[in-house]
Amino acid sequence: MRGEPGGFEMNEQKIKVMIVDDEANTRNLLRICLDWAAIGCEIAWEAESGQEALDLLGENEADILITDIKMPFMDGLELSRRVAEEYPDIKIIMLTAYEIFEYAREGIRMGVADYIVKPVRREALRQSVCKVRDSILEKRNLLKAQQEYQEKVDECMEEICLAMKAGEEEQAYRYINRMFECYQGNSPLEINAARMDTVNCITRLMRLICDYGFDVSQFFQTNSVPFKYVIRMEEKEQMRNYLLNFTGYIIAGCTNRRELPENHVIRQVCRDLEDNYRDSGITLAGMAKKYYVNSSFLCRLFKQETGVNFSNYLMRIRIDRATELLKEGHYKIYEIAELVGIPDANYFSKCFKKITGVSVRDYQESI
Repeated sequence: MRGEPGGFEMNEQKIKVMIVDDEANTRNLLRICLDWAAIGCEIAWEAESGQEALDLLGENEADILITDIKMPFMDGLELSRRVAEEYPDIKIIMLTAYEIFEYAREGIRMGVADYIVKPVRREALRQSVCKVRDSILEKRNLLKAQQEYQEKVDECMEEICLAMKAGEEEQAYRYINRMFECYQGNSPLEINAARMDTVNCITRLMRLICDYGFDVSQFFQTNSVPFKYVIRMEEKEQMRNYLLNFTGYIIAGCTNRRELPENHVIRQVCRDLEDNYRDSGITLAGMAKKYYVNSSFLCRLFKQETGVNFSNYLMRIRIDRATELLKEGHYKIYEIAELVGIPDANYFSKCFKKITGVSVRDYQESI
């Protein structure tokens, strides 16, 4: 029914109307000449001057402003100019007793939605209000549709990220396809929305990689960062296929590199240190490279999970093993130092005392 004067769905939020006219008779006429509720509107506010109207708008909301052009102090044109600047969403209908094109041109320049010539006729008023009402409702519905669309897209992106965490490739593909079903048309706005959402999804996936401590450069060369390809794409199908391939590549890369949740990575590193403490060349950087995480992330996470830093943890393993070898009584001190991955016997002795609180000699004598 919308589009015909008087057509209105009752579940729609009513349109708030403000009437501004210095003549009380005109305000009364406008109020009683229409069944405002039947066309989905209500007279929410009345003002007898432009300044009073601005004061009311400063504290209240209105959708349509119906104002006379000729009023003392602040005329309808000045009021319309101020309203257009300060409240651009309000639609303005002007009342005038003058069929003068200069007023029309000035009003159009300021964005006035429609004109009604005095004396006001009921049908003319109804047609004008309904026309403006329809444009307001159309915008509301568009904003609502955009919000619903964005919620669906965000939900799909979240599911894509969850699927990537779980390594569920088919699930990720399913939600990528569902995301692109949200774009119904091929207008420039739709294409641009799809492009921006594709970039956003890629950004979230790359951020997820970084959050897990993985070095993005392990997946992409510096000159092949994906954004520059996406922003050049003009078809949704191109973007969809690119995102499908990109996600599959990420999941495959994570699987091939055995990139695991954070605490699992630390367990792997700790097990590695316990098995290979004899290697004097073990470093934090080397471990980070081995497990495809960056060094700063591994350093921070290692202390967070174990309570000590990487170097101290490794040194404790080495000194614990050294005490076992000392108890066996088969090796000289420099031999034990080499066996536990510390070739410098003097440095080994210093580390031993720092960890155990006694010198190597005193420990031997106490056994």
